[in-house]
Amino acid sequence: MAIAIGLVSAFLIYSFLYLVRENFRLLSYGFGHLPNILSESDRNLYNFFFAGLSLIFGNSIAISFIFSGPQKVASRWNFKRKRLLHDQKFLNLNFLYWFAKLGLVLGLFSMSFTDFNFLSYLILPAILLLFVLYLESWKTLSLALSRKRFKYQSIHLVLLLILTFGLSQIDLINYKVIDNNQLRYRPLIDLPKSNYENVNYMNSYLDVYLKEGDPNLLFGFYENNIENAHLDFLDYKTRQYSSYRKNSSIRLSANGKTRMSKIKQIESQIKKANINSIIYATFEN
Repeated sequence: MAIAIGLVSAFLIYSFLYLVRENFRLLSYGFGHLPNILSESDRNLYNFFFAGLSLIFGNSIAISFIFSGPQKVASRWNFKRKRLLHDQKFLNLNFLYWFAKLGLVLGLFSMSFTDFNFLSYLILPAILLLFVLYLESWKTLSLALSRKRFKYQSIHLVLLLILTFGLSQIDLINYKVIDNNQLRYRPLIDLPKSNYENVNYMNSYLDVYLKEGDPNLLFGFYENNIENAHLDFLDYKTRQYSSYRKNSSIRLSANGKTRMSKIKQIESQIKKANINSIIYATFEN
């Protein structure tokens, strides 16, 4: 009965934390009024943390249920029994009060106030928090199980980790549908990343030139049609040492009045050759 009550309590607590997280996520937007879309790894970390918290509290509720009724471990007026029940209640109520205040502050700040990614900085404290809470729940229980307590605690820890992982795999809502609906009205645009710096002899790149009004690309001592330029780019890449291939770049020089459609045409040829870096040469007066 105690195990059943503990597992049901853990599932209810996990469900509550899961839904609160989703509510805050749906209400929060970045500075560009873009939706807050969690990656699969971030979502799994949140779920694992909530599942760990829920099972620790469910475990505490189960322990309290066992020792609050008649049993042979300790009599009703035993000091260890009173201390055990008191510590379990103290663990649940005081931590939940503190966690609710902290979660509310972080949740409110995530709603249009900041684009700060809390998870990358809080993942280590979260793991330590779960570890400390687990040991705290066993602190007084070890008094009642003085014999072979390390054996029981090791078995219990393994079972708790298995249950935590299993519970964290439960998704209460179809978040993919919700994310797709959000992105439908506020799409995230993956903009290219640019670096502005001088190239040097350490850079591995191929110089190509686009003359104004010329349909061909100039490759130093020869030229080729733009539509077949990916073959030249691929030939350049395969001639590189294997360690340099992933950093291979094409440096394009063109007149400032060149139409962007022509530039994008060359860019598509570079992508076709599986080269992911383009250097746009600029000249200062």
